[in-house]
Amino acid sequence: MKQQEYMFTIGFSGNTAIVDGAAMKKYGKMGIDELVDRGLFKPALAAAFFAGDTEALNRVRDAYNNTAGTDFEGYEQIMRVFGLDPAPENLEKVKVLS
Repeated sequence: MKQQEYMFTIGFSGNTAIVDGAAMKKYGKMGIDELVDRGLFKPALAAAFFAGDTEALNRVRDAYNNTAGTDFEGYEQIMRVFGLDPAPENLEKVKVLS
């Protein structure tokens, strides 16, 4: 699975990731900070998680806390809010919806 696909995954069906193709096409080339500036916290968080970038995960969390008035301390909490999980290990296909 590619980072852009993970950023715009809307769910999993068995061993297939379901991806929002329109959003990926429109926002997929943006960096994490640009996504945050546009209020696209879920794809920003997913990009940081996919890259293993703890500093970026914390920046996204802090920006979300400032915007939403929350006080999440760890990025794990905000990942739950957005329903983000690592891609399943048995992932075999990616289905991009247009």
